[in-house]
Amino acid sequence: MKHLLTLTALLISSLAMGQNDPFWNPDANGDDLIGFTDLASLLSVYNSEIGMDSSITCDFDGTDLEQFTLNLLEGTVILDSVFFELELSGVTNEYTLGCPDPIQVPWNYSASGMQTNVNSYISGEYREIYCERSFENGGSAEFYFFATRYNDPNNPWEIGGYMSASINYDAITTNVSNQIVSGLNIPEQNSNVIWDELGIRRDPINAGNYVRVLPFWHYAE
Repeated sequence: MKHLLTLTALLISSLAMGQNDPFWNPDANGDDLIGFTDLASLLSVYNSEIGMDSSITCDFDGTDLEQFTLNLLEGTVILDSVFFELELSGVTNEYTLGCPDPIQVPWNYSASGMQTNVNSYISGEYREIYCERSFENGGSAEFYFFATRYNDPNNPWEIGGYMSASINYDAITTNVSNQIVSGLNIPEQNSNVIWDELGIRRDPINAGNYVRVLPFWHYAE
């Protein structure tokens, strides 16, 4: 009985010191059975405040681009406009009258311009920041971020983003798409995409086939 009382006292003491632990386990003695000693530990803090530590915060420290993504989706940063620059190249088949075989003709397309029309939709379950710019000859570029919430305690948010460029040249569509970020809960930056004084782009820029964007933004009031 003496040993039992000593063990109980130790359990009560240890629980009293650790009652601020948000991951408290009701199986105090770890024997995979909720028994008397576990009940005694519970009674030792009966009618007392849980004392959760409200100072615990998310300490995610991502790259500048990852943090920019989160700020956009949280609405702490407002995207005003996006400057696009792209260059695309490829080969198209051309037919001449009287010749059944096509002739392959190389083509190249480059364009740049600013787009001030930014679409923003933020709700509790879905968030989207989207900007698109159209150019001549069917060229277009996109800059897009999204976050979707799922009813899953392990993966409550899916986060992603991309920039892309395409052109319809003689019925041939060529796409260049750079995935910027993707991930669950917090974003994970594509290792081939960087953000520097030249904008957000794939590193290195491939001559004749690339897209880069330069976002302009401000902090929300």
